[in-house]
Amino acid sequence: MIHATDATYNVVNDRLFVTFDERLPEDEYQAIKAAGFQWWPRGVFTATWTPQREDLLRERFGVTDIEVLEDEDDVESRVARYADHADNAHERSERHSARVKSICDGIPFGQPILVGHHSEGRARADQKRIENGMHAWVEEHRKSEYWQDRAASAAKRAKRREQPGAIKRRIERLEAERRKMEKIGAARWTAHLDLRLTYERALYEESGGLPTDNLTIRPGDYVVTRGRMEKVVKVNRKTVSVSSGYSWLDKLPFDEIKQVIPQEEAAEVSA
Repeated sequence: MIHATDATYNVVNDRLFVTFDERLPEDEYQAIKAAGFQWWPRGVFTATWTPQREDLLRERFGVTDIEVLEDEDDVESRVARYADHADNAHERSERHSARVKSICDGIPFGQPILVGHHSEGRARADQKRIENGMHAWVEEHRKSEYWQDRAASAAKRAKRREQPGAIKRRIERLEAERRKMEKIGAARWTAHLDLRLTYERALYEESGGLPTDNLTIRPGDYVVTRGRMEKVVKVNRKTVSVSSGYSWLDKLPFDEIKQVIPQEEAAEVSA
């Protein structure tokens, strides 16, 4: 049996990572793949945590200790890597374009292939090179755009993830999941979710939280959001309903509220 050389759990992204110092035999590879692990470079396999996946590492691959880490995702390196991929693809597309142009420049404008002429073979070879070059140029251009989009998306996701509102929503989802697991008696899941909640709550506290955390919002108060002041008609569990100016109400999530102005203060201002 092949043993893992290192196994960790990263609470930031909720993933298990396991490293092997030698290539897995086919049956072992199929077993870890069937469990949902994906291969990463340098002999690393990774998957989102589940009790079954942790048991597989312990029982089949001899893992005795799984270190819990709080390693933040290196977003800057990932964005830079994606940008490098985009630049490299762009350079390749430019080279293909230059080669096609060079071939085309050597062919008189409008010159057809002269069937039976000694130039026919070269002309057909040039035609094929032009077709292949254009195909390669389009493909590399698409790759460049793809990696540019990946870089932009990675940066945006990382920024959103750090926002107090995003953290609070993760906490609410984890709390709901924990209540469900506790209800059905899934002790290992409950303990695992407690670990994740401890991390996310600490992260939320470090973020400074939302402006509405320590405020009471009542119907008649005003909230500042979207660059303007809105009058609260109804307070819900996660949102407030404000007048839309039409026959319906608009709902605003608490994490979009920047300031709460009590109706008494709003009256003084208007007076």
